[in-house]
Amino acid sequence: MDAAFCKAAGLFARDALELLLDFVSSRDDVCSLALSVAKKAGNQWLLAENLWLTDFLLREGAQGEWVHLALIDAVDAYCQGLTSEDLIDTLLTVSVGAGADVNFQHGESVQVAVRYGHMKLLQKLLLHRPDQKTVSM
Repeated sequence: MDAAFCKAAGLFARDALELLLDFVSSRDDVCSLALSVAKKAGNQWLLAENLWLTDFLLREGAQGEWVHLALIDAVDAYCQGLTSEDLIDTLLTVSVGAGADVNFQHGESVQVAVRYGHMKLLQKLLLHRPDQKTVSM
């Protein structure tokens, strides 16, 4: 069932995800993996009409590395005008765990905002507990 759930995530198939959720082996792990599958499917996961998927997976337990990597990609896409700020807000705040970590990979999400000169986004990211290494990069 785990593979079917992940495939449904990559196809953005809401009904299938909802039906399969109760049959996955480990919600946290499978939802995290499903997020990675959706990301690998292309830029569709960045579209406003697919925000529900990221929200759903986070609420059901997605966490860790795949969530942190999604934040970095979302920040980059936002700075290029390819996604909405809502996706970043969702990654930072909607999670069973602590949400995406702005300190992941030495604060790469913060560094991306700085590279693009996106001060409003930088201010938002700095509200989410950056450590000393992140702010000194």
